[in-house]
Amino acid sequence: MKKIVLFFLLLLSSYCFSQFSKTHYIPPISGTIDQPIQNQYIYISSPSTTPVNFQITPLGGTPINGTVSRNAPYVYNAGFGQNTPFHVNERLVNTVLSNKGYIIEAEDQIYAAVRTTATPDHYQAGVLVSKGLAGLGKEFRIGAFTNTGIAAYQAFHYTFIAVLATENNTTVNFSNIKPGVLLLNNTGVGNTPDPVVLNRGQSYVLAVQGSHSPNRDGLIGALVSSDKPITVNCGSFAGTNGNVDNNLDLGFDQIVPFERTGTEYIFIRGVGQSIVEKALIVAH
Repeated sequence: MKKIVLFFLLLLSSYCFSQFSKTHYIPPISGTIDQPIQNQYIYISSPSTTPVNFQITPLGGTPINGTVSRNAPYVYNAGFGQNTPFHVNERLVNTVLSNKGYIIEAEDQIYAAVRTTATPDHYQAGVLVSKGLAGLGKEFRIGAFTNTGIAAYQAFHYTFIAVLATENNTTVNFSNIKPGVLLLNNTGVGNTPDPVVLNRGQSYVLAVQGSHSPNRDGLIGALVSSDKPITVNCGSFAGTNGNVDNNLDLGFDQIVPFERTGTEYIFIRGVGQSIVEKALIVAH
């Protein structure tokens, strides 16, 4: 569908302001060639009236230096297509990676977000907002599009979990994955993958896709836990909450750990159909 559905989940607490940070760890996202990613941009802004120096480090690549202020936001072209630091193609799922994701460090608090488009005609788009240091934690619950209302669950329906380590010798566990799930490039383990050990700046992606029916919502509610702080991106690239086979959207974000969640939320309605625009609530 030629539309973008963007869900915002705003906590009624200081978490709203924790998106401003001096340090941002941004794991990659992942998708399939059947729904090809295209343009990727990092947007940096600041409330400061004086210029703030910052450095974007593509993991495994050369740092980029820049300045940003309230009246002069900064846009960095992060690349195009599947072979970029921000994107992990389906062939690299279930692999420890040292060249995916970003670390952004600044002299003062800044806001960082990544925007993408997908498909040859740019029919889809997605936005990921970095949560800064508030995104670091040891327990995370996964959300994504449900994909349960459609008859034709296909290969381009793709849900992922991407983690990025901030310290060496970090052990990451994935549990509470629904029975019957077949993990991409790791089908032999069923729904109980082995722990993964990562060093600082390394990332790892776990993913599922159609047409295996248990994969539809098989990662929703999964628990990601670690013995040292990590950051997590998750969601669908692409999928749907709807019941019409040609309804397709991108829906992913950087999530916060369990200790950052709260008890009061605001759900903001978009302009989509009611069956598509619905809240997903995951209990810990």
